[in-house]
Amino acid sequence: MALKKHSIVGIQQSLRRLVGKAVIVTLWRKDIDPDPLTGYVVDLSSEFVAIHVRNNDIILDGYSILRVEDITLVEDKPKHGGFYTEALKLRGYTPKRPVGICLNSIASILESVNKHYPLVTVHREKIRNDECTIGRIEKLTEKTVILQWLTPGAQWDGYSPRYRLTSITKIDFDGLYEDALARVARIQPE
Repeated sequence: MALKKHSIVGIQQSLRRLVGKAVIVTLWRKDIDPDPLTGYVVDLSSEFVAIHVRNNDIILDGYSILRVEDITLVEDKPKHGGFYTEALKLRGYTPKRPVGICLNSIASILESVNKHYPLVTVHREKIRNDECTIGRIEKLTEKTVILQWLTPGAQWDGYSPRYRLTSITKIDFDGLYEDALARVARIQPE
C-alpha cells in the first residue's frame, strides 16, 4: 500500500509510524533520484531519516540518511516487501539503529559518522547526480565541509572542494563498499 503524502508533515507522520518497526519500506525522491531506496526506517528527526538499506542482493548494506523534505512518497508495503522481510530474517539480518549518529543537522550527522565509522559517502545529487565523494572529514564548519578523498582503489587522493552543507542530499556509511575501502586502506574511526 502506498502512503501518498505530499506534504512534509504527511511524510514525517508516515515515517514516524515506521521507526524501529521491522517493516520494509520504499522511499521515493522523484525530484532527485529516479530509483527508490528500500530498507527499514531506524531513526528520525524533524529534518532527517536514517534507513538501514536493503540492497539488490537482499542483505542489509549500511545506512543512508535523507532529508525528509526530499521524500515524495513512502510505500510501507512495497512490491515483494514480504519476500524481502522473510529473506532477510532467514539470513539473520535484523534492522538496527546506527551507533552514535546525531540527526540534528547535516553538520552533526557528518561529525557523528566521522567519529563512529571509518568512512562517509556524501551525495550532492541536485548538483552532480552521477557522483559521490567517499572519505574522512578534513574540515567541517556550520556551512561547509571538506573531505579527504579516498579513490576507488583505496588510496588517499587529496581533498574535495568545499561543499556547502545545504547541497548535500544523501549521506551513506557502513555499507559493504565503504567497509571494503576502509579495510584495504586500513582506516579506523576516530
